Amino acid sequence: MKLVTNAIILIVLPLILSMNSCVTVDETGTEKPPYGYELGKTKGYQDGHGGLSRTPSKHEVSYSETDRADFFRGYEDGYNEGIKPGASAPVVEEKQASGLVPQKVINDCIDALEKQIPDTDIMLISAKRGEASYIVDLAVRGVEKPWRCYHDGTRCTGTEYQGEG
Repeated sequence: MKLVTNAIILIVLPLILSMNSCVTVDETGTEKPPYGYELGKTKGYQDGHGGLSRTPSKHEVSYSETDRADFFRGYEDGYNEGIKPGASAPVVEEKQASGLVPQKVINDCIDALEKQIPDTDIMLISAKRGEASYIVDLAVRGVEKPWRCYHDGTRCTGTEYQGEG
């Protein structure tokens, strides 16, 4: 019995000890992927240098939640480095909003102008959407230049004569 126990110890013990031993891996020639600050700096530089908007959240799949603060800090530093000194901001073409102007907007502008200039004939010249409001141009019979009305979608915010005087 003692012989069996000794045999088991001599066979099993080395197996158990070999499972707990450390294995060294040669990492020469392999590069760790960047993470945290380094990854943020790389992504930020690419966005800044490419003229893209400062939007670190678009890279959220690239970093873990634990690296988030480091990533954002690195992104900001990289973005600032990527922007060329003295370079102007990217040119964004301003496009006029499209779509019909509601009849209520036109009627509100005519009513507002009738309060300013009572007993006159007022005619619509044009109505269009501006960037943040509606712009309605109105003609008044007997007046050389048109009047312009601004409307925010709920009420008339002002009128102005487009000529002198």
